[in-house]
This record gives sequence, C-alpha cells and structure tokens, in this order.
Amino acid sequence: MKTPNFFCLGASKSGTTSIYKVLGSHPEVYNSSFKEPHFFDNEQNYNKGLNWYINNFYKKIKNQKIISDFTPTYLYDKNAPLRIKETLGEDLKFVIIIRDPVERSYSHYLHSKRDNIEKKDFLEALDMEKDRLKNADFLSTMNYSYIAQSKYFEMIKRYLNYFPRKNFKIYIFEEDFKNKNSIFFEGLFSFLGLKKNKIQNTNVKINVASKPRLMIVKKILSLRGSFLITFFKFLIPSILLRRKIRNTIQALNNKPIKKDSLDKRVKKIIFEKYFKQDVNSLEELLDRDLSFWKDF
Repeated sequence: MKTPNFFCLGASKSGTTSIYKVLGSHPEVYNSSFKEPHFFDNEQNYNKGLNWYINNFYKKIKNQKIISDFTPTYLYDKNAPLRIKETLGEDLKFVIIIRDPVERSYSHYLHSKRDNIEKKDFLEALDMEKDRLKNADFLSTMNYSYIAQSKYFEMIKRYLNYFPRKNFKIYIFEEDFKNKNSIFFEGLFSFLGLKKNKIQNTNVKINVASKPRLMIVKKILSLRGSFLITFFKFLIPSILLRRKIRNTIQALNNKPIKKDSLDKRVKKIIFEKYFKQDVNSLEELLDRDLSFWKDF
C-alpha cells in the first residue's frame, strides 16, 4: 500500500493552497484527491483507520514519487505528530510555511466572517478566543483559533520532538514565498527530489479575500446538524463528492474583494498582547531574524 510521504503542515492562511495547486500539476506528485483530508487531526476520521484514509484520498496513486497531504491544521493539532509517526514512520518530509502572526490571525478571522460563522469584531473575537475554545468541538476549534494557530513556536517544537530536523523545510511567507516565488519553488522541488523543469507557472494565487454573492447560499453551506444536511449526507454518502459539490457552490458564490488592512497601532497592540514572546522564542528555534514582523 502506497501512503503519503510528504506533508505540508501549514500554517493555515499562509499560501498552502497555492503550493498545493502548483505541486499538483507536477507529474511526479500525487496530491490527495481533496486538499485537507483532516485524517490525523480529526478524531472521527482517524478512528476510521488507514484504509479509509487511503481509499478516500489516494485511490488512484500510480508511480508518483511524492504523495502529499496538505492539511495545515496538522501543525496546530497536538495529536497529529505522534499519529503521523506511528502510522507512517519517520521517513517523511515536511514543509511548514508561516506568516506574520497578526496578519494570519486577521486573515483567518475574515475567512470565518465570510463563511457566516463569526459575528464579532476582530478585537472582541480575539478576547473571546480562550473561552470559545474550552470544550469546543472540532469545527468550532478550527473556526475560532485565530491566536492559537498563529503561535508557531510550540507547534513547530512539538514536531521536532518526533522527527529529525533534516526532514523539514520551514519557510517564512513574506520573505521566502511572497517576494521570491520562483526561488521558493526551486528550493521546494530540490527538497522533494523533483525535476525542476516540469512546472511552467509557479505564480498562482488562490484563496484571495472574498465575500458571498448571496448570503442565503452561504448560510445554507454553513448549516450543521440540520435535517437538510442530514438528508444531503444520506442522499450523497460519498464524503468526496459532498466536498466537491460544496466547494464548487462556494467558489461560484464568492466574489473577490479588497481586504481592509489593519491599522498599524492596532497591529502593534495585538502583537504585544498575544505574540511577542512566541516570536522571540521562534527566532531562537529557527535561528532566523523575524524583526519585520515587529516593524510597526
């Protein structure tokens, strides 16, 4: 049985969908049939076993060199590293791409707001996060963990406790991906042992800021546990087909917008309150200057 040998661990809202798209066009790469299988970080999925994971997301693998799982929240989940190691062993490669923690939190917040999940303003949502995450279910945790998914130090350190440092490439979104796109992919292909001349276009932008064209459609897509959703699952038992239908409807319903920037004074307050110590620790762990995240 062929299983994933490469994981893009996140962080969420840091360009992982663009990387997924580019790598997916490389003939030596097999991407999961849908981005974000959520096998190792979702208790319900994980309990279904390895065969379920492979049969649902990797059924058509042939002779590809790299078999990928792009689930950014694996970086955040405390159980994922050990589960990955126990299931697939140590001979794996990992990419982590992280961005300005305040900007990542804000982008995450806008995503939840666009999906009709978040009703509070940004600062209020940050203040409420700790209470919201107490005893939260999986989806609520993913939706509201704006700060928690932006504190990279402990998350990266946790993976390094289970896997050798040589198995990882850790990138900074602003310096390595956004401003040096072609160099980024050359380095990534080299790390994965892929032929570099197989990809023509690496300047792919996915998941730009957007808002719903019709809010009623967004509200229907956001329903959970209702009779309508239960009937939909009964009518279409395949999780992959349901995802495909949902993603297609959502893409058609979204329209691009210009994202409002955070005021620099607000950014500084948020950074000092929630992220300063984490970034200082991260600089030591990565042996890298992250002062551009502190420049207000």
